[in-house]
Amino acid sequence: MSRTNFSHSDFLNRVRALIERENMLSFGDSVLIGLSGGADSVALFRLLLQLREEYQITVSCAHIHHGIRKETADRDMKFAEGLCRQFDVPFFLLKENVKDYAEEHRLSLEDAGRQVRYAFFGKHNADKIVVAHTKDDHAETVLMNLLKGNLPLGIAPRRGNIIRPLLGVTKEEIYAYLDYLGQDFVVDETNFTTDYTRNKIRLELIPYLEQHFNKNFTNTVYHSSDVLYREQAFLEELTQSTYLEQAIEENGAILISVHGLLNAGEVLAKRVIRRAYYEICAPGRCISYEQTDRIFRLCQDGKKGKQVLLPGGVIALYSGDSLIFQKEETHPLSPVLLELNQPVCYGTFGQSICLSKESPEKDALCYPLHVKAGDEVTVRS
Repeated sequence: MSRTNFSHSDFLNRVRALIERENMLSFGDSVLIGLSGGADSVALFRLLLQLREEYQITVSCAHIHHGIRKETADRDMKFAEGLCRQFDVPFFLLKENVKDYAEEHRLSLEDAGRQVRYAFFGKHNADKIVVAHTKDDHAETVLMNLLKGNLPLGIAPRRGNIIRPLLGVTKEEIYAYLDYLGQDFVVDETNFTTDYTRNKIRLELIPYLEQHFNKNFTNTVYHSSDVLYREQAFLEELTQSTYLEQAIEENGAILISVHGLLNAGEVLAKRVIRRAYYEICAPGRCISYEQTDRIFRLCQDGKKGKQVLLPGGVIALYSGDSLIFQKEETHPLSPVLLELNQPVCYGTFGQSICLSKESPEKDALCYPLHVKAGDEVTVRS
């Protein structure tokens, strides 16, 4: 649909159809919109104001000043705040240095921004959190996952109380809708640089695919992945059931029964592994096929004490009975001096480590050492 033949009623009806199909809104919901000031979020804002009376929802907005783009970030903040003031909508603001947050938590800027956003959104206890992803974002995400070796999944229309009413429309339609309303918006200049993988996909890869392979690529991906999404939802129910049966949370970590994991079969076991990483690391984060496979092989090989380092400062550790997902220690542990037959506890889970001439305790990590009289053995992180 071009801007010249835009149909306002058709646009609203298609968005409304997705809302109804996915049961996104209930009568009387309190709704929090992630409002950046860009075209997509402004279109979402105006759309929900149009639907406000129909669904009897209450609308508020949240804006995050990421502390990265300086003057333009201030401009975006003032625009979003002014828009809310114009339509008498409550406005919530968070100022956070996302770059510092990313460095502290060893995340990419994109992942850090996502964590900061959703943590802030969650503080307001809204019935629904509404974000402005479109068909174009969906296609970009499918390609990003393929390139990273992850499952080729796009963006879910709904995950918990997070909903995406614009997922069935394109950015071109968003611009046409804003033209129809005569509504201004701000432009994030970083969207036009190729410094980020997502931008390269948007600016270079997708246009190339549309020009040389499929001019309707974005819509094709959306409709094809809808089937995959529904199959994924079915498998996710099985994954959730298995995860709840086999996993426990303890001291900020997740422990999964290795016996139960292997009995579930490889396909379901790997899905449970990815779910555990998602739970301990961040919503929206995923690990690659190779990383998932390495963790699964740990459990099969049965080599106690082996571990896999994962993005976001997460460790997957095989301890014998359990597969443990935990955050790496922020600070190195102090060296521990081992004494003969005197086990010590070391690490987050108090794992027993000992130096012994006898068979080690059941839960101890034991390595053969040739120690001369008078030598000292020290364990370091």
